[in-house]
Amino acid sequence: MNMAQKRSSFKKSRIGIALGSGSARGWAHIGVLRSLEEQGIVPDIVCGSSVGALVGAAAATGCMDRLETWIRELKRVDVVGYMVRSFMRSESIQSEKYLGEIFGQALAETRIEDLPKRFGSIATDLDTGQEVWLRKGSLLSAISPSIAFPGLLNPVHHDGRWLVDGGLVNPVPVSLCRALGADIVIAVNLNGDLLGRNRYGPVDSRDGRKSASSRDLWEKLALPFRKKGEKTSL
Repeated sequence: MNMAQKRSSFKKSRIGIALGSGSARGWAHIGVLRSLEEQGIVPDIVCGSSVGALVGAAAATGCMDRLETWIRELKRVDVVGYMVRSFMRSESIQSEKYLGEIFGQALAETRIEDLPKRFGSIATDLDTGQEVWLRKGSLLSAISPSIAFPGLLNPVHHDGRWLVDGGLVNPVPVSLCRALGADIVIAVNLNGDLLGRNRYGPVDSRDGRKSASSRDLWEKLALPFRKKGEKTSL
């Protein structure tokens, strides 16, 4: 197959992009999407985890310029203010209010089914530790849980479950892109091996069980949101 045939085959394929978690590094997704667009590559399917869901929603709704403007105008004092409210006063921020500052009512009034692209986001069930795919309904309701980083943004109650940041269970949602019909997936991983694999807590390689320290952390995060007497499973 020559280069022209490869390009033709690529264009006929349904292209998905999986935008990974990465905290402040997540704004790099904007540059990735703009660079792809300059090359004539426009994804048909957009999936995101954590900040990737936020940028993905902006791409799916045509709000990239608005998001980029908000980021450029964000000052260090604003970030410090968020941290102070969260950690000094034990006052987490509601993610829907945070999103409202950026997009206004654009997300609240948009349903995923009405988007010109297929979209999905990843969240984590705080009670069970299970991965949750959000692919239908309000776009705002799909993004709010995915960006709800424990300790900074409040968990989101959705369909009877408390949901938090999707990056905890699926940092780069390639699997969701595939499930939504992508033939080719462009995966954007902003974390790499940032601290080195040996820095992470031990995991039993035989059955994948979390270490005791990880389980203790999860118990502390889930404690205020589960019913009396219930245990959190991971």
